[in-house]
Amino acid sequence: MEKTILNRRDFVQKTTLVAGSLVIGACGVDRDKKERNIESRTYSKGLSRETIMKQIEQRVTSKMHRSHHCAQSAFMALAQQFGFENDAIMKALTPMPGIGERGETCGAITGSLMALGMVYGREKPDDWETYRASLIPANKLCDQFEDIYGSTMCGDVVECEFGKKYNLMDPEDQAKFQAAGASIICTDVVRTAVQITAELILEKENAVDS
Repeated sequence: MEKTILNRRDFVQKTTLVAGSLVIGACGVDRDKKERNIESRTYSKGLSRETIMKQIEQRVTSKMHRSHHCAQSAFMALAQQFGFENDAIMKALTPMPGIGERGETCGAITGSLMALGMVYGREKPDDWETYRASLIPANKLCDQFEDIYGSTMCGDVVECEFGKKYNLMDPEDQAKFQAAGASIICTDVVRTAVQITAELILEKENAVDS
């Protein structure tokens, strides 16, 4: 596959604390839920797996080119493909790459898990059965990602792909990271996580339709 070099911005940005609450009437909630469900079916219904994966690949490339942010790009690509866009989640993912670029959980995993939660997650805090069931696809994602990169930890993935670790909070190391091809490699990592996640979402949709 031909790769295009992308200009990568620093992941670390000044973040904004989100305060306040949104009060929505019960009828509004039900209507919104129905609209999201209809939209979700519209996005993927009738499309072949190959078409969906191609669209996913294009979305990841586009999102990474625009945001240079693995967690947000993973979530946005999946959200747009399957019709559950959520601006609040996208905003909340802002400081998540490598959990604040500390080398912790890879943003590609964090964003993808958020998307899985939109499909497999529970709506009631006491719904234990749905919670336990949601862990099955979550672990499948992490296990498959680990099979490829050896870990779900950003620092380990970076070392696997670049041959060394970088302190991404250090401007000098960040510059070296970018010069080493971070945009290309990180886009590939996000694409991998998103494609695994898309397969798991399709499993859920197929189970519902059958």
